Amino acid sequence: MEFHQIIFPDDILEECSFGQRITSDAENTTHWLPLDINHINTMRPTFLCFGGIATTNSRDANYVAKMVQRITPVEGNANIISIIHSHYMGENAARYFDEDPDDFFARGIHEAFQIVDAIFLELLVDKNGNRLMVQDACKNMRNINIFAHCYGHFATVSHLENALATTMQSLCYTEDEINQILREVLVVSYESGQIYKSRFTSININSVASELWRDVVLSFPKQNLEHVKMQGDELEKILASEMYRTKNPELVARFLKNNKYAMYQDGNNIDIYTNGLTLDGTDHDLSTIYRHIDGRMSYYTNETGSAVSDTIGAVLNYALKNSLKNKNRYAYIPLNINEIFDICLNKMQLTRTYFGMVADLDFN
Repeated sequence: MEFHQIIFPDDILEECSFGQRITSDAENTTHWLPLDINHINTMRPTFLCFGGIATTNSRDANYVAKMVQRITPVEGNANIISIIHSHYMGENAARYFDEDPDDFFARGIHEAFQIVDAIFLELLVDKNGNRLMVQDACKNMRNINIFAHCYGHFATVSHLENALATTMQSLCYTEDEINQILREVLVVSYESGQIYKSRFTSININSVASELWRDVVLSFPKQNLEHVKMQGDELEKILASEMYRTKNPELVARFLKNNKYAMYQDGNNIDIYTNGLTLDGTDHDLSTIYRHIDGRMSYYTNETGSAVSDTIGAVLNYALKNSLKNKNRYAYIPLNINEIFDICLNKMQLTRTYFGMVADLDFN
């Protein structure tokens, strides 16, 4: 590959790889096992962890998997698999921001099809390679739950969604059937910036104190909110507010400071925009929502950050329970976006609760 007249030999390109979080082996002190994703038992619940742009080694990939395990104890009921992003040897970040867009897309979609072929395809076809009935494909797809951080979402998950949809088209599923099947993959993303309208069932969380995505959070009133679902009468109050009419970022920042978060549901997507999550402005880092083995948060994580961690854990726990129900029962049990919204609301509104009462919205 040539970049800015510098030629990078192909032999220094590290392809993406995967590992699995293992805690049952006492002799494996790092609790990490390199993994060939072509040999995963996808007929049991599986968490796919797509870390941020710096997830280019086993230590960092293991950290992302460990974070998910700490906030969602799986107790041996699920695979926890984490990606090591492709990068050039010696670099500590996946290539994206300084890379040719066409080359980035080509590599990203290539990796996505590798993941689809290894993990998703057998959830869609029988032993003879024939496509499954839609209900059976949906039931199988409920084995897959995804946690993504930043680059892991806007790059990896977005390419994965496109590759999966294309694969299903080749299997002659209709667009309505593809949408139905994709909705049974649950994705929780943290600090991923401007979220596209995903066909996965997704919960996306961004902080106004993020060093990368502050402008995205401050511009949330510019989105079309007229047909979204919010708590109680919050939507009507926001649409009638000066903040919404003017889209003034200073008013948005004041709103989030006063109310801790804004949350709405649009179809099968839930977006949560929050006030700062830490004492020192390090909101973007996963350590903000990480829980230690005794359940403690990081010392710099504030109450809102703790609520965000609890929200992510509760949603992933809901997804795991749903996956197990689908594994153990004959009937297909779909994800319920309204139940997920209520889970998010119950955790996040604790940041607005005083003496047992949830405070009304404050625009002052």
